[in-house]
Amino acid sequence: MPATRRLILIIIVLLLLLLFLVVPGVSWSQTPQNPWQEPARELAKKVVAISGPRQTVTLAVRNISSLSDSEAAAVRLALEGELRAADLRLAAKPNGAPELRITLSENLQGLLWIAEIPRDDSREVAMVSLPKTAVPPPTATTQMFVLQSKLVWEQDDPILDFALLYPGSPGDPQRLLVLEPTRLSLYQADKDRLKLQQSVPLPTLTNPARDPRGYLVLRDDHFLLSLAGNLCRGVADQMLNVACWDMYQDVPRQYVEEMHWLELSIVPGRNYFRQRFRVEGSDEQRESLFSSAAGWVEGGEPLRFDVSVDGVVRLYRLNADRAPAARFSGWGSQVSGISSNCGRERQLLVTRPGDWTEFDVVQAFDIIGTKAVAVSSPLDFHGPVKELWPGKSPHTALAIVLNLKTNHYEAYTLTLSCGR
Repeated sequence: MPATRRLILIIIVLLLLLLFLVVPGVSWSQTPQNPWQEPARELAKKVVAISGPRQTVTLAVRNISSLSDSEAAAVRLALEGELRAADLRLAAKPNGAPELRITLSENLQGLLWIAEIPRDDSREVAMVSLPKTAVPPPTATTQMFVLQSKLVWEQDDPILDFALLYPGSPGDPQRLLVLEPTRLSLYQADKDRLKLQQSVPLPTLTNPARDPRGYLVLRDDHFLLSLAGNLCRGVADQMLNVACWDMYQDVPRQYVEEMHWLELSIVPGRNYFRQRFRVEGSDEQRESLFSSAAGWVEGGEPLRFDVSVDGVVRLYRLNADRAPAARFSGWGSQVSGISSNCGRERQLLVTRPGDWTEFDVVQAFDIIGTKAVAVSSPLDFHGPVKELWPGKSPHTALAIVLNLKTNHYEAYTLTLSCGR
């Protein structure tokens, strides 16, 4: 190869590497970690060529091919991203939007993806094929998990957070704490139903956020909560007993250290959080603004995932510099950690992008270095997932959903187990 040509090739490779290193918000689904991006982009272009841009559709993906659940989940994620990039809007069924059906099939030559596109009073078809030689090999992570949900409670009024209070001794009834924008309610099991035992009012802001946030933290014999610029401490023995203070001024001295443990500070009048931190090795103070966060310790190293207000999920390795170790786009605004008894033992739950008029999903990912690999099928909900919180046990997470079919707020526990 002539020296000049070799030099040009080296420059091109270096430029491509530089692009992925410095461009913010590059998604794992846009890198070779998701090998289905190119055929998804090709199919999205064909769909838009038939339907036209700026159309609103619902997406239904059916897998009848030999792809595994994790591979089909990665295909769906790539399709969603490319359809949105092609200027299609993926909406919930209650909006009356027509359904875009995509079937993942195959023939003797390889994979065949078929899109049935609604057009006026008929449906048209677009297809892309992947020869067997072009089908990517299975990813390194082959363990497939089962993500399950259990409905705990539903009501008309908004739910910000909830907590199951486990019986103190055999025979004691199950109890449930439900945090709302203006009150905290305690429910107790009576036969096969939960009945309201007591509600207490909570401090509110003069100009509250349109989408208020609040959260509960369970301790061994009491609980803490943060709401509307106030920190509260309470017990739920036979009755609720709650005391609240202004988070910046009034917390009694004996509770200051405990309340400081509540690192998340809800920005007054907003629906996101602020966390202030000191730069390691200096006196410099910085702050992070985010809508959701998750973290755990892996191999002695603390990991933290922040969903920043710009919609990008940033991974921080807290033993290193405060610069993000990785960025993930194409995810929704809610994340939470959850433990399993298999695989890498700790996974990240994420929602998908969309607004409050759309159905939502929660999906589990393994974090391998700076890559995210889907290890569960998407778990569907009939509306947006408003909150994802860690449960009292590391093996559970909590999801709060606004069901667009019933207009009820629903509280779910989520678990992740081995197996298909």
